[in-house]
Amino acid sequence: MKHHRGKQIETAVRGKLPGTVVRELHRLMCDGPQKILLFILPPILFLIFTTIYGNGSVVDLPVGICDADNSALSRTIVRMIDATRTMNVVANVATVADLRAGICSGRFAGALYIPDHFESEIKAGRQVQPVLVRDGSNYIASSFIAREILGIMKMAGAGAAQSRLRKSGLDARHTYALISPVGADVSNMYNPIFSYLRYLTPGIVFSQFGMLVMISAGIAFAREREHSTLPQLKHAARGRAFFAFVGKSIPYLCVIFFWTIVLMFFVYPLREIASFSESFDALPTVFVYLTASWCIGAAAGLLTGTVMFATMVGVFIGMPSFIFSGWTFPLQAVPPVCAAIAQILPFTHFMNAWFTSARMGLGAFSAPEDLTVLSIMIISGTVFASLLLSIFWKKEPRHSHGHTDCQTGALTDA
Repeated sequence: MKHHRGKQIETAVRGKLPGTVVRELHRLMCDGPQKILLFILPPILFLIFTTIYGNGSVVDLPVGICDADNSALSRTIVRMIDATRTMNVVANVATVADLRAGICSGRFAGALYIPDHFESEIKAGRQVQPVLVRDGSNYIASSFIAREILGIMKMAGAGAAQSRLRKSGLDARHTYALISPVGADVSNMYNPIFSYLRYLTPGIVFSQFGMLVMISAGIAFAREREHSTLPQLKHAARGRAFFAFVGKSIPYLCVIFFWTIVLMFFVYPLREIASFSESFDALPTVFVYLTASWCIGAAAGLLTGTVMFATMVGVFIGMPSFIFSGWTFPLQAVPPVCAAIAQILPFTHFMNAWFTSARMGLGAFSAPEDLTVLSIMIISGTVFASLLLSIFWKKEPRHSHGHTDCQTGALTDA
């Protein structure tokens, strides 16, 4: 009995699924907008976002200097600032007003004023206060400048204090203990060099790629209602909504998964964004995330019934995903309403699973809660889309079964 039922299911699948797949493959090859979304935009997207952060971290920020002391120590500090990878000393000006004017005009990202008698005050053991001016409108640039310059100043002050203590007769060990009585051993995990290429690029690429997938799904399914081709889809799937949804989705998902493999196993290792092992561990997570995005977009396309509204829904869901996900600002610090909204977006759960599987190296299924939520989104999207197909099939007028015109997408008689 079980063998007979299995043969029935196998025959049904062979009869319904391949016809729908072949039909949709033909439509995909004839569809200009879908070709742009799935064949042209992905490589452009990968190229742009892996190039923007190609330096890995912030480099050569323009810095202005006003050295009123012009001593050996102050000139050494200026050379140390210019020697950092982060900063580039572009001008030495006469007054603090010139420094502020340079920042207001955008000429400087930061500026340092070294007061008169700087070296002599330090050697005498008295406190001296240089003035660091930075452009607070750019948090990342100003943070880098403050970290580097304050570190150099601390180093210069410690060197002067060490020289003074050594002259008093203390050995190097006791001198260091007096200057820095508390030491901290800092260990940076997962992204030790603070590379923006490794940190930001995967998030931006996959958020935008997920949005493209959602828009593509919305267009593919909305066009069926918009062009009144649902009867043809019903005929290809022998009246089974589930097989219609799955068969229609397969050609698109194959293209999407192809680009995913190219991205993770060619682009990411080449740009040193992720290693082969990291990409391999994260691959199931990426596939589940993109499939969830497809199912949500497909359901939205059938529900809206027009390409324009389906595209708007994809953009509306996809655009804020990166901001809501907690990738750049922790969800614990956002209002509870925003944190709740983030939980219904697939990208939020992808982010958590990506970090645990790829960055932390805990394995492909190290985030079962997030993978479960994404799987629920896939199941819900599939069920809802299949239900909508069944409903709209009953409302569509009966047409003769034919083929799809490549230019218009409309049903024509065979």
